[in-house]
Parts: sequence; C-alpha cells; structure tokens
Amino acid sequence: MTGERDALGASADLAVGLLREQFPGAVLWFGHHTGRFWALVRLPGFWRLVEAITPEELALALREPWAWPWPPPR
Repeated sequence: MTGERDALGASADLAVGLLREQFPGAVLWFGHHTGRFWALVRLPGFWRLVEAITPEELALALREPWAWPWPPPR
C-alpha cells in the first residue's frame, strides 16, 4: 500500500510540475490527503481556488476560466 501511495504521489508531483510550466502565474499543488489537484489563480481583484480530479481537468479549468465554477454543474 505504501509503495502504491508513493508511486501515486510521485506521479502527481510530476503532473504538477508540468502544469506549473504551462501556467506559471498559478500556485499549483496536489493534495496528498484530498487526492485532488488544486490551483490558486489571481483574477482581477481577488484570488480563485480551483479543484480538479485529474491534472488534465485542472488544465482545462485553467484554460477556460469562463467555465467556472469548476467543475461545472451536471
């Protein structure tokens, strides 16, 4: 179990590193306790916290801020 969690954490950290290259203005991290990807994004006049299940979903949310709240209601 610990090995699986370590591998997941390493994979998530790698994904966050790639996201940081794509979105240098955002504060990005993987919540090891929540199992979610997070971004703190500066918008005019305030900061926005964005949560996503996958790094791909977070990248999509950051590319399309008009789609917020994220994830969109179903």
